[in-house]
Amino acid sequence: MTPTYEKQFSFQVVIRGKGGHGSRPANCINPVDCFAALHGALKAAADAIRPSALKFTAVDGASKPNTIRDEMSFTATFFCDTQEQADRFAARLPEIVDASCAAYRCQGSVVSPA
Repeated sequence: MTPTYEKQFSFQVVIRGKGGHGSRPANCINPVDCFAALHGALKAAADAIRPSALKFTAVDGASKPNTIRDEMSFTATFFCDTQEQADRFAARLPEIVDASCAAYRCQGSVVSPA
């Protein structure tokens, strides 16, 4: 049986790097690489709050195959049973975004609830 969650917290994150040509990645700061790490960090944070689920619902980072964009964004929704759980995840969200983005020399911001 699939669980049904009582609460949800939706959000959007923008990750900014430094775009450029894919043939010169050393001259770029790739926000997509940062997203890959941030995805894992957010999933781990959600998994620590049981029962819960985190679903990524949109990712906008595509460009030409040989181009690294300056920024990308994604939206996600955290599902849980109580407001306390939603508040706990919401409180950790900026900390996780900042730490993951700093590791990849990007800037990230939670820009709005989705």
